[in-house]
Amino acid sequence: MWERVIRLADSYESLLVLLLANFFLLEVIDDPRWGAIGSTLLAAVALVIAISDPDAGETINKRQGLTILACVVLAPLVLFINSESIIGLTYLLPVALLVTATLPVTLVRVLRHGRVTHQTVAGALCTYVLLGLLFAFLFLAVADLGSGPFFAQAGEHQQSEYLYFSFVTLTTLGFGDLSPAVGLPQALVALEALLGQVFLVTLVARLVTLWVRQSADDEAAEAVEGAALAPPPGPPQP
Repeated sequence: MWERVIRLADSYESLLVLLLANFFLLEVIDDPRWGAIGSTLLAAVALVIAISDPDAGETINKRQGLTILACVVLAPLVLFINSESIIGLTYLLPVALLVTATLPVTLVRVLRHGRVTHQTVAGALCTYVLLGLLFAFLFLAVADLGSGPFFAQAGEHQQSEYLYFSFVTLTTLGFGDLSPAVGLPQALVALEALLGQVFLVTLVARLVTLWVRQSADDEAAEAVEGAALAPPPGPPQP
Protein backbone atom coordinates (compact mmCIF):
# COMPACT_ATOMS: atom_id res chain seq x y z
CA MET A 1 0.00 0.00 0.00
CA TRP A 2 2.74 2.45 0.95
CA GLU A 3 4.56 1.66 -2.27
CA ARG A 4 1.46 2.60 -4.27
CA VAL A 5 1.12 5.85 -2.31
CA ILE A 6 4.77 6.72 -2.97
CA ARG A 7 4.43 5.98 -6.67
CA LEU A 8 1.27 8.09 -6.88
CA ALA A 9 2.98 11.00 -5.11
CA ASP A 10 6.04 10.67 -7.33
CA SER A 11 4.25 10.84 -10.67
CA TYR A 12 3.50 13.31 -13.43
CA GLU A 13 -0.07 13.55 -12.19
CA SER A 14 1.16 14.86 -8.84
CA LEU A 15 3.52 17.25 -10.60
CA LEU A 16 0.67 18.54 -12.79
CA VAL A 17 -1.51 19.09 -9.70
CA LEU A 18 1.28 21.13 -8.08
CA LEU A 19 1.76 23.24 -11.20
CA LEU A 20 -1.97 23.92 -11.49
CA ALA A 21 -2.03 24.80 -7.78
CA ASN A 22 0.73 27.32 -8.48
CA PHE A 23 -1.33 28.68 -11.36
CA PHE A 24 -4.45 29.23 -9.24
CA LEU A 25 -2.37 30.53 -6.33
CA LEU A 26 -1.20 33.46 -8.43
CA GLU A 27 -4.76 33.99 -9.68
CA VAL A 28 -6.44 34.24 -6.28
CA ILE A 29 -3.75 35.89 -4.09
CA ASP A 30 -3.54 39.65 -4.46
CA ASP A 31 -0.51 40.21 -2.21
CA PRO A 32 2.57 39.70 -4.42
CA ARG A 33 4.73 38.85 -1.40
CA TRP A 34 2.66 35.80 -0.48
CA GLY A 35 2.36 34.92 -4.15
CA ALA A 36 6.15 34.85 -4.49
CA ILE A 37 6.59 32.78 -1.32
CA GLY A 38 3.87 30.29 -2.23
CA SER A 39 5.20 29.89 -5.76
CA THR A 40 8.72 29.26 -4.46
CA LEU A 41 7.54 26.55 -2.06
CA LEU A 42 5.40 24.85 -4.69
CA ALA A 43 8.25 25.04 -7.21
CA ALA A 44 10.58 23.42 -4.67
CA VAL A 45 8.20 20.49 -4.14
CA ALA A 46 7.68 20.19 -7.89
CA LEU A 47 11.43 19.98 -8.41
CA VAL A 48 11.70 17.12 -5.90
CA ILE A 49 8.89 15.20 -7.61
CA ALA A 50 10.27 15.83 -11.10
CA ILE A 51 13.79 14.62 -10.27
CA SER A 52 12.95 11.66 -8.03
CA ASP A 53 12.51 8.38 -9.87
CA PRO A 54 12.44 5.31 -7.60
CA ASP A 55 12.51 2.88 -10.52
CA ALA A 56 15.67 4.43 -11.97
CA GLY A 57 17.22 5.10 -8.57
CA GLU A 58 17.43 8.86 -9.20
CA THR A 59 17.21 11.27 -6.28
CA ILE A 60 18.01 14.88 -5.46
CA ASN A 61 21.76 15.52 -5.62
CA LYS A 62 23.69 17.86 -3.35
CA ARG A 63 23.66 20.85 -5.71
CA GLN A 64 19.93 20.59 -6.29
CA GLY A 65 19.30 20.17 -2.57
CA LEU A 66 21.30 23.30 -1.78
CA THR A 67 19.41 25.22 -4.46
CA ILE A 68 16.07 24.19 -2.99
CA LEU A 69 17.21 25.04 0.55
CA ALA A 70 18.52 28.46 -0.47
CA CYS A 71 15.31 29.38 -2.31
CA VAL A 72 13.07 28.23 0.54
CA VAL A 73 15.13 30.15 3.13
CA LEU A 74 15.37 33.36 1.10
CA ALA A 75 11.72 33.56 0.01
CA PRO A 76 10.23 34.60 3.42
CA LEU A 77 12.57 37.60 3.58
CA VAL A 78 10.14 39.45 1.33
CA LEU A 79 7.73 39.64 4.29
CA PHE A 80 10.20 41.73 6.30
CA ILE A 81 11.62 43.89 3.50
CA ASN A 82 8.76 45.53 1.65
CA SER A 83 10.48 46.61 -1.55
CA GLU A 84 9.48 46.15 -5.17
CA SER A 85 13.04 45.18 -6.05
CA ILE A 86 13.08 42.48 -3.37
CA ILE A 87 9.71 41.18 -4.57
CA GLY A 88 11.08 41.07 -8.11
CA LEU A 89 14.13 39.12 -6.97
CA THR A 90 11.90 36.75 -5.02
CA TYR A 91 9.96 35.95 -8.19
CA LEU A 92 13.27 34.82 -9.69
CA LEU A 93 13.55 32.06 -7.05
CA PRO A 94 10.87 29.80 -8.60
CA VAL A 95 12.42 30.63 -11.99
CA ALA A 96 15.74 29.23 -10.73
CA LEU A 97 14.03 26.09 -9.47
CA LEU A 98 12.11 25.54 -12.69
CA VAL A 99 15.05 26.22 -15.02
CA THR A 100 17.74 24.29 -13.13
CA ALA A 101 15.96 20.95 -13.11
CA THR A 102 12.17 20.70 -13.24
CA LEU A 103 11.62 21.76 -16.85
CA PRO A 104 14.63 20.03 -18.50
CA VAL A 105 14.24 16.81 -16.50
CA THR A 106 10.53 16.54 -17.29
CA LEU A 107 11.07 17.24 -20.99
CA VAL A 108 13.96 14.75 -21.35
CA ARG A 109 12.05 11.96 -19.63
CA VAL A 110 8.98 12.48 -21.79
CA LEU A 111 11.11 12.32 -24.94
CA ARG A 112 12.71 9.09 -23.72
CA HIS A 113 9.41 7.27 -23.35
CA GLY A 114 9.28 4.32 -25.71
CA ARG A 115 5.50 3.97 -25.48
CA VAL A 116 2.76 6.57 -25.17
CA THR A 117 1.00 6.11 -21.82
CA HIS A 118 -1.01 8.33 -19.52
CA GLN A 119 2.31 9.25 -17.87
CA THR A 120 3.63 10.46 -21.23
CA VAL A 121 0.61 12.68 -21.79
CA ALA A 122 0.73 14.01 -18.22
CA GLY A 123 4.45 14.75 -18.62
CA ALA A 124 3.82 16.67 -21.84
CA LEU A 125 1.12 18.72 -20.12
CA CYS A 126 3.50 19.41 -17.23
CA THR A 127 6.15 20.69 -19.64
CA TYR A 128 3.68 23.04 -21.30
CA VAL A 129 2.41 24.42 -17.99
CA LEU A 130 6.01 24.79 -16.76
CA LEU A 131 6.83 27.02 -19.73
CA GLY A 132 3.85 29.26 -19.03
CA LEU A 133 4.68 29.56 -15.33
CA LEU A 134 8.35 30.19 -16.06
CA PHE A 135 7.62 33.20 -18.26
CA ALA A 136 4.95 34.48 -15.88
CA PHE A 137 7.55 34.68 -13.12
CA LEU A 138 10.00 36.36 -15.50
CA PHE A 139 7.37 38.94 -16.46
CA LEU A 140 6.66 39.66 -12.79
CA ALA A 141 10.37 40.01 -12.01
CA VAL A 142 10.96 42.36 -14.95
CA ALA A 143 7.95 44.47 -13.94
CA ASP A 144 9.28 44.94 -10.39
CA LEU A 145 12.97 45.28 -11.23
CA GLY A 146 12.68 47.34 -14.42
CA SER A 147 12.55 51.11 -14.56
CA GLY A 148 9.51 51.19 -16.82
CA PRO A 149 6.17 49.37 -16.96
CA PHE A 150 5.95 45.88 -18.43
CA PHE A 151 2.64 46.45 -20.21
CA ALA A 152 1.95 49.16 -22.73
CA GLN A 153 -1.44 49.70 -21.08
CA ALA A 154 -1.21 52.23 -18.25
CA GLY A 155 -2.31 51.54 -14.69
CA GLU A 156 -1.73 48.99 -11.95
CA HIS A 157 -1.66 45.35 -12.97
CA GLN A 158 -2.25 42.38 -10.68
CA GLN A 159 0.04 39.34 -10.71
CA SER A 160 -2.87 37.30 -12.11
CA GLU A 161 -2.72 39.47 -15.24
CA TYR A 162 0.91 38.52 -15.84
CA LEU A 163 0.02 34.86 -15.49
CA TYR A 164 -2.92 35.23 -17.85
CA PHE A 165 -0.80 37.13 -20.37
CA SER A 166 1.93 34.47 -20.23
CA PHE A 167 -0.41 31.64 -21.20
CA VAL A 168 -2.16 33.76 -23.82
CA THR A 169 1.28 34.38 -25.34
CA LEU A 170 2.36 30.74 -25.03
CA THR A 171 -0.71 29.54 -26.88
CA THR A 172 -0.45 32.48 -29.37
CA LEU A 173 -4.10 33.40 -28.80
CA GLY A 174 -3.38 37.12 -28.74
CA PHE A 175 -6.64 38.60 -27.43
CA GLY A 176 -5.15 42.08 -27.58
CA ASP A 177 -6.32 43.29 -24.17
CA LEU A 178 -2.71 43.36 -22.93
CA SER A 179 0.49 44.01 -24.86
CA PRO A 180 4.15 44.31 -23.82
CA ALA A 181 6.04 47.58 -23.66
CA VAL A 182 8.94 48.28 -26.00
CA GLY A 183 12.26 46.72 -25.07
CA LEU A 184 12.87 43.69 -22.86
CA PRO A 185 9.14 42.92 -22.36
CA GLN A 186 8.65 42.60 -26.12
CA ALA A 187 11.74 40.38 -26.44
CA LEU A 188 10.56 38.02 -23.69
CA VAL A 189 7.06 37.82 -25.16
CA ALA A 190 8.44 36.99 -28.62
CA LEU A 191 10.70 34.31 -27.11
CA GLU A 192 7.80 32.69 -25.25
CA ALA A 193 5.61 32.63 -28.36
CA LEU A 194 8.46 31.03 -30.32
CA LEU A 195 9.10 28.40 -27.66
CA GLY A 196 5.38 27.65 -27.47
CA GLN A 197 5.30 26.88 -31.19
CA VAL A 198 8.52 24.85 -31.06
CA PHE A 199 7.05 22.83 -28.19
CA LEU A 200 3.96 21.96 -30.18
CA VAL A 201 5.97 21.05 -33.28
CA THR A 202 8.57 18.89 -31.49
CA LEU A 203 6.92 17.27 -28.48
CA VAL A 204 3.47 16.77 -29.98
CA ALA A 205 5.04 15.39 -33.17
CA ARG A 206 7.13 13.04 -31.03
CA LEU A 207 4.04 11.77 -29.21
CA VAL A 208 2.15 11.26 -32.48
CA THR A 209 5.10 9.34 -33.97
CA LEU A 210 5.29 7.10 -30.89
CA TRP A 211 1.54 6.55 -30.99
CA VAL A 212 1.56 5.50 -34.66
CA ARG A 213 4.57 3.22 -34.16
CA GLN A 214 3.03 1.74 -31.04
CA SER A 215 -0.26 1.02 -32.85
CA ALA A 216 1.58 -0.62 -35.75
CA ASP A 217 3.63 -2.80 -33.38
CA ASP A 218 0.51 -3.84 -31.47
CA GLU A 219 -1.29 -4.79 -34.69
CA ALA A 220 1.72 -6.79 -35.87
CA ALA A 221 1.95 -8.60 -32.52
CA GLU A 222 -1.76 -9.42 -32.61
CA ALA A 223 -1.39 -10.78 -36.16
CA VAL A 224 1.53 -13.01 -35.16
CA GLU A 225 -0.31 -14.22 -32.07
CA GLY A 226 -3.43 -14.94 -34.09
CA ALA A 227 -1.45 -16.91 -36.64
CA ALA A 228 0.23 -18.92 -33.88
CA LEU A 229 -3.09 -19.79 -32.25
CA ALA A 230 -4.84 -20.68 -35.50
CA PRO A 231 -5.44 -24.44 -35.92
CA PRO A 232 -3.19 -26.11 -38.47
CA PRO A 233 -4.78 -26.92 -41.82
CA GLY A 234 -6.27 -30.40 -42.08
CA PRO A 235 -5.16 -33.10 -44.51
CA PRO A 236 -6.24 -32.57 -48.12
CA GLN A 237 -9.54 -34.13 -49.02
CA PRO A 238 -9.37 -36.96 -51.60
